[in-house]
Amino acid sequence: MQGQSVNGWMVRAGWAVAYRQYATAFVADERVAQGQKRNIWQGAFQMPVDYRRGKRNQPTARASAKVQTLAPGNCAIKGNISSTGSKIFHVPGQRDYNRTSISPRKGERFFCSAQEAINAGWRRAAR
Repeated sequence: MQGQSVNGWMVRAGWAVAYRQYATAFVADERVAQGQKRNIWQGAFQMPVDYRRGKRNQPTARASAKVQTLAPGNCAIKGNISSTGSKIFHVPGQRDYNRTSISPRKGERFFCSAQEAINAGWRRAAR
């Protein structure tokens, strides 16, 4: 690409993000790609720096809304898998219920009753 920055082209095309730690040269290109919903900006996107800093467990607003629509009918019990692999379910009203998100990719799911969760091998959250 004679006379053009490959980095700038990738950011404008929505295939890369502007690396802000040392320079802001491509921030405007990133805004163009975001505004036109190009490639990585078509849906919910998490900045790599946020992922690496451990913010990956906090769903974006879009992801939260999507998770809520996955709950079938009145099945509001959240089956969550902890970082150690423990299968724990949360019922509405428990302390961490609202903060718990469900990721079907990790094997997490909703249950319609506590007994259904127990039968599937999950235990009730302590709080």
